[in-house]
Amino acid sequence: MGTLDQNTVPADRFDLRCLRAIRHIIRSVDLHSQRLSSQHGVTVPQLVALRNVAERGPSMLKDLARATHLSASTMVGIVDRLEAKGWVIRQRSTADRRQSLISVTPEGLALLERTPLPLQDALVKGMSTLPGHEQVAIVRSLERLVDLLDVDIVPDASPILVSGAVLEEAGSGEAAPANLAAAPASAPAI
Repeated sequence: MGTLDQNTVPADRFDLRCLRAIRHIIRSVDLHSQRLSSQHGVTVPQLVALRNVAERGPSMLKDLARATHLSASTMVGIVDRLEAKGWVIRQRSTADRRQSLISVTPEGLALLERTPLPLQDALVKGMSTLPGHEQVAIVRSLERLVDLLDVDIVPDASPILVSGAVLEEAGSGEAAPANLAAAPASAPAI
């Protein structure tokens, strides 16, 4: 696990250290997303959905959307793309012909074997090694940071670390390119 070089930011400038840590996370997520896309032709939301179907077995779209904390409309776009690439198939449910079950194909399983785990899996693994009081402290600190930044809370924000936002537009369902705004001229460089 990497650590930030504390020598480049004064130790007593907690604001800059915090901003630098946030930027480090954003950049890592961005690079991970780009690597997945360029090397494997898959986005983080697609990979999360594909892994979920592989672990749960054939799933209805609404159940897959619920399990991944994405809206059904977003999941439709993701599954459409997975199906177009041959990584999943849809089959009519024998119990209810109005429903389709989504299953992973052998090609989809092969993709899962050669792709790295999403970053949120590393977070889950790392957090599970910490004592409970440290986990609580991290969560409270992050929630407090959201308050300090006066960030609008998105009630249905998915716990998927992606570069950009997961769009809710009909037919999209993909991660949007990251639009990182430059720091204001008065802000110190980090």
